[in-house]
Amino acid sequence: MAALGMLAVPCVLLGTGGAARAIGSLGLLQNDLLADISAIATEVLANVQTVKANAAEDMEVQRYSACQDASLRVLREGVIAESFFKQAKQMLLLTTDLGLLAFGMRSVVKGNLTIGRFMSFRSYLRKFYLALDALTDIYKDTRFSLTASKRYFDLIDRKPTVVSKKLQQETQKPTGGGPPESQGALQGPPDQAEGRQGEARGPALVEFRNVSFAYAPTSAAATAAAAAATGDGKAEAGGSLGGPQILKNLSLRVPRGEVLALVGPSGAGKSTLVKLAQRFYDPQVGKQMQHEQQQQREQQQHQKQQQHEPQQPQQLPQQYQPPTCEPLPAALPAS
Repeated sequence: MAALGMLAVPCVLLGTGGAARAIGSLGLLQNDLLADISAIATEVLANVQTVKANAAEDMEVQRYSACQDASLRVLREGVIAESFFKQAKQMLLLTTDLGLLAFGMRSVVKGNLTIGRFMSFRSYLRKFYLALDALTDIYKDTRFSLTASKRYFDLIDRKPTVVSKKLQQETQKPTGGGPPESQGALQGPPDQAEGRQGEARGPALVEFRNVSFAYAPTSAAATAAAAAATGDGKAEAGGSLGGPQILKNLSLRVPRGEVLALVGPSGAGKSTLVKLAQRFYDPQVGKQMQHEQQQQREQQQHQKQQQHEPQQPQQLPQQYQPPTCEPLPAALPAS
C-alpha cells in the first residue's frame, strides 16, 4: 500500500522539472518582449516630432502592434502551460489516491487491514500530497527566479568594448625643453597625397578604413516580430557582427580643416558614422584612425577634445559645460 501511495511522487517530480524549464523560458521571453514594447514606446514618444515629420506613424504603430501581439501570444502560451501543469499534477495525485482507496477498501473487506489503520495511513498520505504540491510550486517559482536573476547578472557582468576610465593624472612632467607628454592619439607624418583639386592635403584628422559596423541584436522574438511587421524580411543580416549591418566596408578620409557633409537617405548610417567618430561605439571590422594612427585614447578623454552641435537640441534638467577642445601638441610620442 505504501508503494502504491508513493507511485505518483517520481512522476510529479519529473513533471515539475520539465514544466519549470518551459514556464521559465516563456517567462524570460515575455520579459524581453515587454522591454522591447517599452523601448519602442519611449523612443517614439521622445521623438514624436521626428516621427510625425517623416509620416512614420503607421510604421511605428505596426512595430508596436507586432511586439504587443507577440507578447500576448507568449503570455497566452505561458498561462496555458502553467494551467496544464497544475491540472495534470492534481489529476495524477487524485488518481493515485483513488487507486489507494480502492486497494485499501479491498484489503479491509478481506480482513487483511483494519479500517482505522487504513484511514490513518490515507490521512497522513493526503497531508504528504498537500506538502508535495506546495513544494513543487515553490520549486517552479524559485527556478524561474534563478533563471531571471542569471539574465540580470549576465547584463551586470558584461564588459563594454569601449572602456571609459578616469582621466589619468600626469605623473611625469618635462623639466626641460621638448613637447609635453600626452596620452592622446598619435600624429603621424603629414600626408602629401593630392586632393580633388590637386592641392597637397595635410594629415587626416579623422579616417575610417574598411569599417563595418552593426548594432547589438535585439531579442529573437522582437526581431521576428519586426520582420513580420515589415513583411519583406529582406534586411541584410550582420552575420558575425551581430544585428543588422549598418556600415559595410566604408572608407572615409577627412583632412584637417576640411568641411564634410554626409548626405543620404534615412537609415543609411550618417548618425552611426558620427557616433563612431565620437567613440560611442567601436567598429567590429576595420580601423578608426585619427592623426594617421589608430584611435587609442580613452573615451572620456577623446570626447573632451571634440565639440559638436546636435541637429535637434534636447532640453535637459541640468546644464552641460561644453568641452574646451585644447589644442593637441605638434608632435606626440609613440606609445
